[in-house]
Amino acid sequence: MAHFNPENLASQQVSINTNRDTVVQLQGGTALRIPAHALEGEHGDTVVLTVKEALTITDMINAGLTTKSGDKMLASGGMIYIDANARILEPIQVTMSPEYIDPDMQLFKGEVTASGINWINPKGIKISKDTLAIVRGQHIYQRYCASCHQIDTGTMAPPLLGAIDRWRNDTNNLFYYIRFAQDLVSDQYTCCLRRKYNTQMSRHNQLDEDSLKEIFTYVREEGMKKYGGVPARFKISDCDCAWDYQPIADSLAFANTEYTKNLVAGVAYDRYDDDGGDHLDFSNYAESNGATTSRSSKPQPVTPVPPPVFGNNYTFLINNFGWFNIDKFVNDKTGILKVHLKGVPYSSISVLLVIPGDKVMTDGYFINGYFYFKEEDGSLPLPVNKQCHIIAMGVKDKIPVFGMTSFLSSASQDIAVNMQMSNEKAINAIISAFSDKEKKRIDTTKQTIKTFNDNCKCSTRISVK
Repeated sequence: MAHFNPENLASQQVSINTNRDTVVQLQGGTALRIPAHALEGEHGDTVVLTVKEALTITDMINAGLTTKSGDKMLASGGMIYIDANARILEPIQVTMSPEYIDPDMQLFKGEVTASGINWINPKGIKISKDTLAIVRGQHIYQRYCASCHQIDTGTMAPPLLGAIDRWRNDTNNLFYYIRFAQDLVSDQYTCCLRRKYNTQMSRHNQLDEDSLKEIFTYVREEGMKKYGGVPARFKISDCDCAWDYQPIADSLAFANTEYTKNLVAGVAYDRYDDDGGDHLDFSNYAESNGATTSRSSKPQPVTPVPPPVFGNNYTFLINNFGWFNIDKFVNDKTGILKVHLKGVPYSSISVLLVIPGDKVMTDGYFINGYFYFKEEDGSLPLPVNKQCHIIAMGVKDKIPVFGMTSFLSSASQDIAVNMQMSNEKAINAIISAFSDKEKKRIDTTKQTIKTFNDNCKCSTRISVK
């Protein structure tokens, strides 16, 4: 069969000048950093690398790359094959950028056997500081934020994507609001938010500045993955008018207070300008300590959170060529799964258990009328309530025979797969659908930006006496 063969993966060939530091960006997003003189070629200073990436479950199915270490199931974060007619004198750095980061992942080396590739010798893998922040930020977000705030939709509360932009990069005030929301009841912008979403944000003073930065690092990374950045529509809101109203209200309040106190002119305003007319100067307002509203009472320097430098990535060094795989052991509660085939008879067969969400693919073996995937009683570590597929492929009189059954995993299952005569085109379409689902992004409808309205009229305007 043409499927289940590593030769199905596209080969990428890259010519390297061994006298130069070289960074290679591969088609799937993997990056190779090769120091000068790290490779010794057989034919001078030029070395040609042959590289294959298997980053999606479709790649793994087509290439027959199961996720197993001996008889233990693995969940993959991506596979790569590197080869060249050269010797490695200094390590090559490999950086892989999956859709999500799992700190339990390890680096496995591929051992080529007659039945396929066995993943062996697991080692720890480096996760960048920014990536760790993303992982921690995701956990904090899910625990404290997700019940009200979505990343890029705002039904119960504002979306977190673009929040820093909507707060004019003023993370001091944004973070203060998150931690002590109820202290800002007189603030025009937060008042507008309360009116718009008809709710008062709870205090989260258990979150320190580092935790909040990690939340927004995670949010920004999600925006990068889905949109390639923060789209303009997330940087504006119906409450933007409050940014115009707030300084005027605060400045008038401050001027009113200072005028009453008969303070020296020029601290927050000049009583007379050069031509003798009345003149208010708000240029020093933000630096003063006399303002009375909650936002201006905490005049802190603006400290915007920068986006992650590298984003999601695993980084590791290789000293030899071959197959490498980012994996973790599947240690879920043991379940029972056995598979039987019916329909068109076949002369040879391959049966796979595929769990696309975790990038798990393991092959079955036949005993007494059933296919099993680990123990002879059907037991295996199986995540519960996950979308799973049994794919069976064989031949009859040189014609493909194919069957697939999809199901949600549970504690004990006997799955039947109906085998039918098929063709290469139909089989390719079915397998390719896995990647279509894996890469699909929900495109949100563009929001209609409302004109300035009564959202900003949250309190009585203040006039100078």
